[in-house]
Amino acid sequence: MHTQSLSRRAALAQAGLLMAGAALGEEGAAQSPSKPARKASRDAFRYCLNTATIRGQKLGLAKEIEVAAKAGYDAIEPWVEAIQRHVESGGTMADLKKQIGDSGLTVESAIGFPEWIVEDDARRAKGMERAKREMDLVAQIGGKRFAAPPAGATDFPKLDLMKAAERYRALLEAGAQAGVAPQLELWGFSKNLNRLGSAFVWRWKRDIRMRRCWRMYFTSTKAALTFTARGCWALKRFKCST
Repeated sequence: MHTQSLSRRAALAQAGLLMAGAALGEEGAAQSPSKPARKASRDAFRYCLNTATIRGQKLGLAKEIEVAAKAGYDAIEPWVEAIQRHVESGGTMADLKKQIGDSGLTVESAIGFPEWIVEDDARRAKGMERAKREMDLVAQIGGKRFAAPPAGATDFPKLDLMKAAERYRALLEAGAQAGVAPQLELWGFSKNLNRLGSAFVWRWKRDIRMRRCWRMYFTSTKAALTFTARGCWALKRFKCST
């Protein structure tokens, strides 16, 4: 009787596994290959692929999106020049946005290098126009932020931080028009904007009611720490006086 009971239990267990497997198989077969299964993350921390890490493979942006999705990332940070090359090669912004959405990804930021902060007025004006065009491209694919490193001003002379703050304000206002938040990016190797304290000098610009982002790159270890703060909240968080 004991053996018969065990056999019955084993048979029922096996039948249950077979039914579960069949159900999962049907679900997987019904899912479109263009929409890979993605486990909904309950973590507050989301993972975003900076496509600079695979630029050397020269895959093209469409393939980079596919790689990010298959690897399980939540988001992607493309280079603006990759977006431009995609369009130049016959692709469209609408198709690109659709591919990103169908892949279960978001565009948390994008990387460009307009000279928005340089001392030379003519260069800075051209840099600002370039930034506007690039932020518009980012917005068209659903992008939320845009990297704003001290491109063109990484060497001496040292920048006047108050003037730099005014230039960042102009960039923020341009970003507000595009619906994209420029991310102040701090480069460790740069002679300008290489320390977090430089960003806090700009606290007097707190009347700009929009998202502020700081990105710090520790180039010595090739590690990067990114964090986002909102307006005066950042000052209180880091106990800076207002």
